[in-house]
Amino acid sequence: FFSSNMTAQSESSVTEGPTIVCISDTHNEHQNLQVPDGDILIHAGDFTRFGRPEHLQDFNEWLGTLPHQHKIVVYGNHEQNSRLE
Repeated sequence: FFSSNMTAQSESSVTEGPTIVCISDTHNEHQNLQVPDGDILIHAGDFTRFGRPEHLQDFNEWLGTLPHQHKIVVYGNHEQNSRLE
């Protein structure tokens, strides 16, 4: 939507916002990913295959190696159906 009473801003006055990277359904294959750099990483569920604690530990260690300043992890059905707490 563009109104005729609006004026365009020059490129130099536009401030870039944060870069958000979103992944999901990695099913314990996260080590094989090439995750793009960004400010915020969202993993939208199913980071384990069967919700095993050792898979969670491996995922958490891998997550710590990524450069994103903020990381948000959401449980998927594979994690919900496990004994992970």
